[in-house]
Amino acid sequence: MKVEIYDKGENLIAEWEVDEETCERFSQLDNNTLLLEIATGIAVALKEESGVELTPNMVINELGKVVVCGREIRLP
Repeated sequence: MKVEIYDKGENLIAEWEVDEETCERFSQLDNNTLLLEIATGIAVALKEESGVELTPNMVINELGKVVVCGREIRLP
């Protein structure tokens, strides 16, 4: 199971493996909460790894599609 992040052009920009327990937890969230959870994780990782500070909403605005454990969420 994995999380895949795509930009607005449908290009895969990141992916990582997640365990079954994480997929189970994500499956219980509605789309908006799940997107916020993923975007928050990306924002924290960017700050820690490169010092870039983005809000979760800024991250979400750059995404085109997120696939979490097979569940696809398309963004406008």
